[in-house]
Amino acid sequence: YQRRVRGDILRAMSALPAPMMMMDPVYGTAYQAAAWMNSKPALAEPESLRSPALIGPGHTLCSMRHIHVHAEIDLATAVVTMDCAFTVNVAQEKCNLVFQLPMSSDATVSELTVNSRLQDNRLWTASVVPIEDAQQIDAPRKEQLQYNAKQFQMPFYDIMPGDELHVRVSYFEPLEFRQGRYTLQVPFQFDASTWAYPEGVVPFNQAVSITATLNTGTANAQFEGSNVAFVTDTSKLQTAYTLNMLADPNQLSMLQGNDIVMSYLVWGDEIRTMTALEYSQDPVNDPYTKFATFVAPPTVDHVAGRFLRSLVFMIDYSGSMYGELEDAKRAVKRAIGALSETDYFGVIMFNHEHTWYGGQTPGHGGQSFVQLPPTGARMFPGTQHDKQAAIQWVDTIKCAGGTEIQTPMMEALQTLRDHQGVNPDSVPYLFMMTDGAVYDEDKIVLSARDFLDSQWNHPQKPRFMTVGIGRYTNAYFLKMLASFGRGFCEIVLDPGRLETQITSLLERASLPVLTNIKLMLPEGLGPIEIYPGWNYLDPHNPWVTAIPDLFVGAPLVITGRFGGSSPNFFVLTGTLPDGSLHSMQIPWRDDPNAPPSLAIQIPVGKMMAKQRIDMLTSESWLCESTNPGRSTELKRLAVEESMSYSIVSPYTAMVAVETTPEKYKEYENSKKTSKSGSSKAFIGLAVGGAVVPVSYTHLRAHETPEHLVCRLLLEKKKKKKKHENNNSRDKNRKEK
Repeated sequence: YQRRVRGDILRAMSALPAPMMMMDPVYGTAYQAAAWMNSKPALAEPESLRSPALIGPGHTLCSMRHIHVHAEIDLATAVVTMDCAFTVNVAQEKCNLVFQLPMSSDATVSELTVNSRLQDNRLWTASVVPIEDAQQIDAPRKEQLQYNAKQFQMPFYDIMPGDELHVRVSYFEPLEFRQGRYTLQVPFQFDASTWAYPEGVVPFNQAVSITATLNTGTANAQFEGSNVAFVTDTSKLQTAYTLNMLADPNQLSMLQGNDIVMSYLVWGDEIRTMTALEYSQDPVNDPYTKFATFVAPPTVDHVAGRFLRSLVFMIDYSGSMYGELEDAKRAVKRAIGALSETDYFGVIMFNHEHTWYGGQTPGHGGQSFVQLPPTGARMFPGTQHDKQAAIQWVDTIKCAGGTEIQTPMMEALQTLRDHQGVNPDSVPYLFMMTDGAVYDEDKIVLSARDFLDSQWNHPQKPRFMTVGIGRYTNAYFLKMLASFGRGFCEIVLDPGRLETQITSLLERASLPVLTNIKLMLPEGLGPIEIYPGWNYLDPHNPWVTAIPDLFVGAPLVITGRFGGSSPNFFVLTGTLPDGSLHSMQIPWRDDPNAPPSLAIQIPVGKMMAKQRIDMLTSESWLCESTNPGRSTELKRLAVEESMSYSIVSPYTAMVAVETTPEKYKEYENSKKTSKSGSSKAFIGLAVGGAVVPVSYTHLRAHETPEHLVCRLLLEKKKKKKKHENNNSRDKNRKEK
């Protein structure tokens, strides 16, 4: 309330006509009044902040002097860089502060440096180090910040009052794709109460500057718009793929109090492709050329036809799903309602037991549901009657019990296999929603993979679409299912976005355009890696790609690397709805022979590294018990990749140190002689013992037995409480 009132007053003052700014005999000028007001710190609740902030004692906000934002959109990824300055006006003596940056749970901070104006010998920086090194830090100020999936935090100690901290931070995140367009949303909801100037009120457009670079995936992609009034930056290179823009300062006041939102349109009248290359700067130690291939789907009106589909929806209704089940049910009901009459579907609910939906039969006073036992699984056509009946049945599901995934999942696969024998042209899908609290998750993945390899005798294998709910789900269990099943995985950490993310996944997979996709590279190249893929470094199995299908609602980004000289083009193949083979050559985005000064740089290496780290971590987790040596080697490679590209993984953490400019310069020079820099050398930069872990991963790749016991005990407690409540209700009914 206080921040809102302060903001209203300051905005009103900035809008006063010039004559009213004259000296008042009692209160002075409005500028002086505004300066006095800004000298008093504002209050904020960190959880609710939607803008970068420097937070002092008692949740007071340090005032911001200026901020520059640069948003670089590269294909399906955005890199956001913020340069901002804060005035420390929250205390009369030295105090401790926390820098907080709101961002999506999918975002990853990759760069952070902070300088002090009054104490020019103080500098803070951050780097990614192995998790073991972060855990062994023995420093007086090693402390754990409270985990928050939507906020990045970094502490500062003993900051002088009146100091000015300059913060530069970069993060990257995947763009959201909806209705044919990629969209970036940058949290930026400032209000006037967070700004401070010696001269009092200063217009918003003098404190804020915004620039953007759009590197599109295909030449036909178009910048669709933004709530920021951008104009073309004529001082920078513009191409068919690249657009450089800057915000019109005269229109920036319209942004005040709102996030920065921008989008570009991808859909066209046909499937379009493009490949961006990144050549090695050190051929001796890194002989690979990295690539990122972008595949854009056509609009709905230009889809060549519809694939026949068979779908099974698996809904976890165990006790640990309490609070999330209703959102999951709403999303599933919406997906069932959107099925076409050529689709077939089944629904199975599972906890420690499982039950299939069996249709409706006439009952007393209306319709009653048939809940088939496990041996009576059935698939239903997507008629309006059957869809409505299934939706009503889903409404009856209530939370109870524990969780057992393997039995219902294997039965769902058997059901899809049997249905495939009757409808061989259909594409099978398995949608699973769970909080993933089960034992032996690696064995479940291996069982599913073995079943598909040995008992699935149809050309179209099932696509796995998985949703993990909450912090305690094993993301890599669900990611591995989705990976070898050519599907997608969503990890939902924000309860407020549960229904939105599940719906997004279901809509994304609603209209396939091209299936069984392969990326063909010419023979004669050196070692080739393509992501997504698996069987990495397995001498007994060949490299296998697992590229998802192309959907109207989901463009593809395929990354990888190869040795040897660059080929002239790649070839993409896939199956169309009529069963015919579709093949197309993929052009290079930029001329490989163009001089570096004219080449538009896309962070292809970082895009590949993110997919590679996910795959390495998943594979390491999967073979931890069956092949510990290979698991250790995959972990080592994941750590190396994570440190090289500053991408936090389950095996690494971002650590911040306070150092001096001189020591930091020496460290940067030493990094030039090594591939990724030594983590111990970075930690050794610290002066005064100021070493702090500032980021943590929510992805639980290697869960300790103690953590697993805690999760299962929590579920058992909920199950027991639910059982007691049910017994109490049954007793009351009998007494009545």
